Amino acid sequence: MAFEYLEDFGRKRPAYDVNLARMRNDAHSDKITLFVEGDDDRTFFRSHLKDRLKWKIEFGPKKKGVLARYRKYLENPTVHFAVFCVDLDFDFAVELLKKSRDDSSRIIDDEQLLYQLFDVDACAGFNDLETFLFLSDSYSGMMVEYYDDDEIIESIRDGIKTVGVTMGALRVANILVREEWGLPDDASMLCQREGGNHGGLKFDVDFMDSFGLLDLKHLTSASLELIGENLMLAFSENEYTEHLPAVIKRAAEVLDFIEGHPKYFANFLRGHDLMDLLARRMAFDRNRKGSSFKSRKKLPDGGKVDFEKFREELESDLRKAAGDSMERIKEFPLGRLLK
Repeated sequence: MAFEYLEDFGRKRPAYDVNLARMRNDAHSDKITLFVEGDDDRTFFRSHLKDRLKWKIEFGPKKKGVLARYRKYLENPTVHFAVFCVDLDFDFAVELLKKSRDDSSRIIDDEQLLYQLFDVDACAGFNDLETFLFLSDSYSGMMVEYYDDDEIIESIRDGIKTVGVTMGALRVANILVREEWGLPDDASMLCQREGGNHGGLKFDVDFMDSFGLLDLKHLTSASLELIGENLMLAFSENEYTEHLPAVIKRAAEVLDFIEGHPKYFANFLRGHDLMDLLARRMAFDRNRKGSSFKSRKKLPDGGKVDFEKFREELESDLRKAAGDSMERIKEFPLGRLLK
């Protein structure tokens, strides 16, 4: 079955309305500008926006770019109405776990800034569109093109969720330690930006696979302790290495929190991680005798798979299957803009 969090959100979400009169921009003949993070978002909105011809879609680029445009807009609003749309990412997860409540919230409560799949009033939702779609019927709709066994399809999703939440715990812990120690906004203990033996290396699914921390057959990962040991070895020359043990310890606390508060499970998942794991499992099944993988349309018969490209293709396929979950998407504040 799809992740029960979807059903839980539908039951608990309160009524929410966007100021549609302003959205229609009746006072002006010019189009309303919608700022989004990237080209994939622009493609999605082009397909699903209500009154499409009334909108002009631009992208940030990325979340930082959209938020920068939003803050600039607040300082000097133009006569034309604008809407800004970003992913939640791990902002809500960090809010749940940060030790100090004196700091300002990472989550912005403004009808002009919408999170793609998060309801600020209900404090419920998802980090990004891919995470929501992966946990919804859209995943199953896409996967039947690749596998002919429903149980396998579901078991793959379950395994990916388990690995994904461990990775998410480390990502959230990285943010928490950075903020608790007052490190720069771009500081990360989970990479080696330049120099040394691992220059350019970062913590992601490729890291997990390359360091033997990922079992693709059973879709399980090594223990957090073993992952931490490999992080210490790989990123020993990071300028913030001294904080890495704190990240690993904090990640264990994050996993304990998730175990005790399962309703927040989805807020510790990252769509790119989930889809990257899926791409690698598909490549593994393609070469494994007896697997139920049936499609070769995205994977070459030989040679090295470009996993980044394949992941992007899968994300595109998943977004195309969004129609299977559109009624659920419309339950979020963002849904007021969709046809």
